Amino acid sequence: MPPEAAPLGSPGSDRFGRWMGARAARFDEGAGSHPRPTLPVSVVIPTFNRSRLLERALRSVGLQRPRRPAQVIVVDDASTDDTAEVAEAFGAELITHRHRLGAAAAYETGLRAARHEWVALLDDDDEWLPHHLDTLWSLSPGNVLVASSCIECSPASTQRRFHGPLTEAPTAIDSPASLLHPENPIPSSAAMFRRDSAIAVGGFRDVLCEDLDLWCRLVGRGRATLTPRVGMLYHTHPGQISENWEAMHVAHLDVARSFAGEAWWSPELVERRAGVTAWDRFRARRHERIPGAARGFVRELLEHPRRALGVLDLLRYRARVRRHSSRLAASGEPSVAVLAGSDPATVPEDDRYEVDLSATGDLRAFLRLARRPSATAMVSSRPQAALVRLTGARPVRVSAHPEVPRDHEHNGTRTAAGAER
Repeated sequence: MPPEAAPLGSPGSDRFGRWMGARAARFDEGAGSHPRPTLPVSVVIPTFNRSRLLERALRSVGLQRPRRPAQVIVVDDASTDDTAEVAEAFGAELITHRHRLGAAAAYETGLRAARHEWVALLDDDDEWLPHHLDTLWSLSPGNVLVASSCIECSPASTQRRFHGPLTEAPTAIDSPASLLHPENPIPSSAAMFRRDSAIAVGGFRDVLCEDLDLWCRLVGRGRATLTPRVGMLYHTHPGQISENWEAMHVAHLDVARSFAGEAWWSPELVERRAGVTAWDRFRARRHERIPGAARGFVRELLEHPRRALGVLDLLRYRARVRRHSSRLAASGEPSVAVLAGSDPATVPEDDRYEVDLSATGDLRAFLRLARRPSATAMVSSRPQAALVRLTGARPVRVSAHPEVPRDHEHNGTRTAAGAER
């Protein structure tokens, strides 16, 4: 049974509805003679006192193309703000907890209320790109769990981080071990899973990493497929539980240990994952200038050699993630760097490389791109093009100053209109 919950029946005020106006893309639009096509997917959005962020998340659900989800559920975990009004203005089904029960309980409430074959999760502070559900639906046959990739964005930094498979094509996961080490590649808001399979394995348990815990149980039952195509934007901000790295690491290890005895499980897997925790703890203590941080880290690795192997796994993995991340812009599309002699205004801001190189000398631009390459670089000379090729980016010679067209249909490499390759 779901946690104690009751539907919140009071509609939003007329004044609020008028204020939302065109901003609220209702999910029940077109319910008359020409209904919008739907997918048999129930979207579950847990929320607590984040009505403005919830509005962004709901809007991104309404923008799904070419088909919308058949059901959108907002689980209000006892909010005290105008969450109910926002959810109802968008036409979402609203369930409210009488008392705050936490994320796992909110997910479980939504799972039990879902009426359709597949369930897609969306945290209230994240947003989907318009092709997200369509991309996942194309992966669904033969799987119990599918996921897109995502870009982690922070208002405090121009750098972004990619989460997902570091492959060119969708990849299948047949063992939960690859979800536990070195890092979980499936953020909750990127995932869609079969409802019957999730209920059969017990749904969401009351643990901190409730999503990872469920992914492991699902993959123990069937296959998961992940696509490298970015379908979700993961926004970081103060107050998130993910900011508490120590608690997240402890919870991750607890999940790993909880599967002891499974055919795919091994003590070495847990020890290697503990090496990830050791490395991040060392980095945090060094940042805080805690005396003896390095000595304690080395001592731990000497006492637990398998953790040293886990650190090596992690460093290799994160190096690949950094290079892959720089090839993607904030929009989720391939990033475009602009070198000296080209006009940055020709590239939409959300598609630009993380640093503007148009006022940087060619050598410094090359060194930057060698460390963190963009997908494409707009150049104004053949020497620039030669340097860019050495970094692995694709140079584009610009003959005029046209605008680079946006393309959210493919995560492929784009060229500027009027550009010469």
